[in-house]
Amino acid sequence: MGTTAEGIQNKLLKKVGLIATKFSMEGNFLRSRYKSKFDIDTIFPNEEGRNSIHKIIYEEIVKGIINEDSKQKFIAIIHKLIQQGAEGIISGYTEIEL
Repeated sequence: MGTTAEGIQNKLLKKVGLIATKFSMEGNFLRSRYKSKFDIDTIFPNEEGRNSIHKIIYEEIVKGIINEDSKQKFIAIIHKLIQQGAEGIISGYTEIEL
């Protein structure tokens, strides 16, 4: 978390979106930690977006499946976060970049 936060701060970003597992997106730990320790606001996809991301992670990515439709869903969710003011996106699950 510290290295990610340093990168965000180095780019002078104040509000970022997070895509990760539902546990990470729905829990308060990351949001409160980024805010209290680094003064970074963190936003998450809506419930539908969180469910889609979680499903793609556990039904595809962990099995090594790379699906173009799922990739487009991720991109659409990221665009929505940007429309909500996200200046950057944290990929909170290593394999999401695939």
